[in-house]
Amino acid sequence: MPQAVEFDIPVPARTSPYLSWVRPRTMHWVREHDLIRSDDAERQFLSWDLARAAALTFPNAATTDDLLKITNFFALGFLFDDQADYRSPGSTDRYVRIAHEMLAIPLRPPGAPLELVCPATVALRELWQRMTDEMSPQWCDRFALDYARFHAACAHEARLSVRGEVPDLATYVALRRGTVGILYSLDQTEWAGRYELAPQVVAHPLITELRVTTNDIVAWMNDIHSHERETAARTHTTC
Repeated sequence: MPQAVEFDIPVPARTSPYLSWVRPRTMHWVREHDLIRSDDAERQFLSWDLARAAALTFPNAATTDDLLKITNFFALGFLFDDQADYRSPGSTDRYVRIAHEMLAIPLRPPGAPLELVCPATVALRELWQRMTDEMSPQWCDRFALDYARFHAACAHEARLSVRGEVPDLATYVALRRGTVGILYSLDQTEWAGRYELAPQVVAHPLITELRVTTNDIVAWMNDIHSHERETAARTHTTC
């Protein structure tokens, strides 16, 4: 399946008016936090245009700074996942340790020190502190759990990959629903819109189904879109 495949989504797209303001500042942020360390990595990062992705996902972000924080969160997630070289010998344990630290940061009390210091964990702690000032403890706990599930799934996927284990379809579906990282992004829509869903709304079966469906659409679209690139990467690794 070519990466240029197009998907027809019958919903009009809206883009935040802050896109052009956020794009260069996101590049500055990833450089400042040492999240990009080579020219090749920078070229790849620019090709993703995560500022545009965030502007399309959060067109109602209230301020330029709000959209910048969300775009930085996108950048951190994509860079952590894409540049983690967990397939090389001896690197899997470090990748998993960093993933565990990432999932723990939002679960700790405000101001708690890092247990593992590296560019990704330092950047996440900064973002988390800046994104929780105006939200309730209930929202923070919900986001923290969704974010923890994402990193726990990523760590499990890394272990399977380095062992060369191919999960069956049911196991893969369950794992992919965690690694796609959409549920915590849905939580962020509340932060961006300056509202919070009541607990009884979040727990309603209709909202649960909508969240799962949204998660699945993004996961399977991403898998189809990236199939060629992932296959090439595996072939290159094997060789």
